[in-house]
Amino acid sequence: NIWRHRYVGAISAGIVAVSLFLFGVFMLLQMNLTAILDQVQNQCEINVYLAEDAGGSTLAQIETDLKAIDGVRSVRYRSKEERLEEVRRTMYQGKESMLDGLEDDNPLRDSYVLETEKTADSETVSEAARGVRGVSEVTNLLELEEKLQRISAASGKIGYTLLALFALAALFIMANTIRIAMAARSREIEIMRFVGASSGYICGPFVVEGILLGILGAMIAALLILCGYRAVLNALTELLQAELLHMVAMSRAAAAVIPAYLGLGAGIGALGSAAAVRKYLKV
Repeated sequence: NIWRHRYVGAISAGIVAVSLFLFGVFMLLQMNLTAILDQVQNQCEINVYLAEDAGGSTLAQIETDLKAIDGVRSVRYRSKEERLEEVRRTMYQGKESMLDGLEDDNPLRDSYVLETEKTADSETVSEAARGVRGVSEVTNLLELEEKLQRISAASGKIGYTLLALFALAALFIMANTIRIAMAARSREIEIMRFVGASSGYICGPFVVEGILLGILGAMIAALLILCGYRAVLNALTELLQAELLHMVAMSRAAAAVIPAYLGLGAGIGALGSAAAVRKYLKV
């Protein structure tokens, strides 16, 4: 049946693939936002980046001024060489060769890491640190956390809404695909009814057909989303400044995506088939 109605079946598998692909984009976005939020929530740090030309201020003077800020518990200097080495050990573990050559043209900046006495002091300390001579930028992890939480909530709503809309479309097309297959075999089905075949015996193959089409669409979507995600991971070389962007590893993404896709694809196929064969089950 799948081969006989391959064009209609391809459309069914395609709409399943599109719906799951779009859902996967937001699913992986949620996973990465959650990973970053977990990291941010475990830190009470403020990153203070130094200007290339510190305006005549020495590192010792900048450090003294930062330590004098009320609410600062500790001040730790991190050179751009140290930060590059940390990125090599964390984000690019096993792919260190991608960073070869950056030692002579390091895009990162020297910085200080401030730890505050209390989380509530972060905003006040950040404002004071911005006023220190020689400081070019201050990033407050709590500010980042609030933004990430808003993005995470919005992406979750969008992702599930798109999944619901496209899943309904997939169910409709899947049901029509199975109806076409059943109509083409209506004479055969009628004969099976007369000789006493059960509803399950008659409709079972069509349900299996729907499940197979759903799984086919899920496999296509999984291949596309994982290939795309790998490309995004490889492109992170251009984002060395974003040290907080510790994205979920490829193996973990695949372990989450593949089972979810197969389950959703089979479920959509089964529901679409059940909707198509319901009238036959009443006979």
